[in-house]
Amino acid sequence: MVLTEDNVLFSYEVRIAVNPEKTGEFLEFCHSAANRFKQEKGYLALGIYRDSDHARNYILVSQWESEEAMEHHLRGDTFSLLKGGAIVLGRHFTLKIVEPASKDYSRWERLNLHW
Repeated sequence: MVLTEDNVLFSYEVRIAVNPEKTGEFLEFCHSAANRFKQEKGYLALGIYRDSDHARNYILVSQWESEEAMEHHLRGDTFSLLKGGAIVLGRHFTLKIVEPASKDYSRWERLNLHW
């Protein structure tokens, strides 16, 4: 599915500074999380970006078809797993509700992970 301003209204991003020695584990964790996301009602996409200037910094952008679907996800087990992984594998993380059409990730490298 191609995501456009017209069909993506609800999104959040999680910014994580990953401990350098845990990068491989972090990417495996993202793969596992993505498979869980796909099973949730209203899920559209998960993008993972790495900062071009600071390779240990990542952004996970999760997109949902409705506010209700995103809120259900944020209260659920999969998001709890994501928070736990961010705590264990990262130095710190932040969560932000965003409007994806207005975000500029041009200085970030999108990781084309296959899941």
